[in-house]
Amino acid sequence: MKLSTKAAVYSLFVFPGSGYFFVKANKRGAAAFLMSFICVAVFMIEAYEKAQVIAQKIVAGEISYNIEKIQAEIELVQTSFDPNILLAATIVLVGVWLVSAIDSFRLGKKLESPPV
Repeated sequence: MKLSTKAAVYSLFVFPGSGYFFVKANKRGAAAFLMSFICVAVFMIEAYEKAQVIAQKIVAGEISYNIEKIQAEIELVQTSFDPNILLAATIVLVGVWLVSAIDSFRLGKKLESPPV
């Protein structure tokens, strides 16, 4: 597999920015990894807080074990993050994911081509 293809595949399917490390763009890779990690951490904190609230309501008997009721409660539970922050984190994550894949592919192609 060519270096450019390997870099793009790693950025797309392993973690955003991981392809940069194949093309020796470590600073870009670290920046993409850090931004992606922060976005994923926001999503995990959101999920954890919602799970805790719903689990407490189930234990208290306020919600039954019915999956439809639990799904409805997931949408109603308010957490510490503003929906705009979640939207911004989603946009940043998708953007970093796409840019890192395309850019690492481009850098790999540049490394593969013979010097002129």
